[in-house]
Amino acid sequence: HGWTDLKFVSWDEGVLNVSGRGGRFAGIRTADASGGNAAGGLIGAWTCPDSNTQLSLTATSPDSTALQIRFDRLTSGFSCATK
Repeated sequence: HGWTDLKFVSWDEGVLNVSGRGGRFAGIRTADASGGNAAGGLIGAWTCPDSNTQLSLTATSPDSTALQIRFDRLTSGFSCATK
C-alpha cells in the first residue's frame, strides 16, 4: 500500500475564531481502500486585518482527540496583535 491508495473525505467545516477574528476551518479524513490506516487533519485560515496578513494552519494526526486539542491550542494561543 502506498499513498496512492488513500481516499480523502471532508468531514466538517465551519467558522473559526482566531485572535478575535473570523476565519474558516475544514476537517479531512484519510484511509486506505480497506478503511485502514486512518488519519485526520484540520485546516484553518484567517486574516489579521491590521497587517492584512493571511495565515493558514494544517494539523494532522491518527488520533482525532489529540488533533482537536492541538489545533485548538494553536489557534487559541495565536495573536494578531502588532507592536
